[in-house]
Amino acid sequence: MTGVQTCALPISIQGKDDSAFSINVVSVRNIVVKGRVRNKAHEEFIIRTRRKGNADVFVARRYGDFTRLAETVSSYVLVPCATS
Repeated sequence: MTGVQTCALPISIQGKDDSAFSINVVSVRNIVVKGRVRNKAHEEFIIRTRRKGNADVFVARRYGDFTRLAETVSSYVLVPCATS
C-alpha cells in the first residue's frame, strides 16, 4: 500500500494495579465441530481487554486471525503523529 500513512498512537500502560489499558490471553478452549464423517477440532484464544472506566471485553479468536492481523498491520507504514 504505497502512499498510505497512518498515525501510531501511543498506548499508556502504567503499573500492574492501575493500568490504563491491558490485553491478556486468559484462556484457550478446544472447539470440536461435528461433521458427518469426522470431527474437526481447533483451538480458540480467549482475549480480555481491560480499559480504565469501562467494562472488560472478552473475545475468542483463532491463531490464524492473529496471523492475518500481523500481515495487515505490517503492510502499513507507521508515521509518528505531529504534535502541536
